[in-house]
Amino acid sequence: MALGSPYDVDYDNDYRYGNPLYTGTGTAPDIGADEGNFIVALPMAYVSSTTTQNTGNTAPGLTNQEIIGIQIVTTGTVTPFTISSFTVNANGSSAIGDISNAHIYYTATTSTFSATGLFGTVCFANHSQF
Repeated sequence: MALGSPYDVDYDNDYRYGNPLYTGTGTAPDIGADEGNFIVALPMAYVSSTTTQNTGNTAPGLTNQEIIGIQIVTTGTVTPFTISSFTVNANGSSAIGDISNAHIYYTATTSTFSATGLFGTVCFANHSQF
């Protein structure tokens, strides 16, 4: 491609591969209106999931206390999954009667507990399964 060719820049004046002023990482000119390092978006795929136990203290009467964390790892962004329900129980809890209701909160990409982003509705405890 000769410098000064009408094709050595794209529609927004990014230099194309082959132009001495090109600073990208491509190895051939892009075919189209825009020159760029494009990444193909992949469909969402399940990688893993786990639960984490909060080992900090909590006490009766306190609200919005983290008991467990549910971590789900995925890759890709196209056709994202929709989670419609979780089934959890209080097996192993030492004082099940202290639980008046349960909430599940969505915290996106952070593992830090936050009592915002309520997932679904409040589940009132029947003291075995929520």
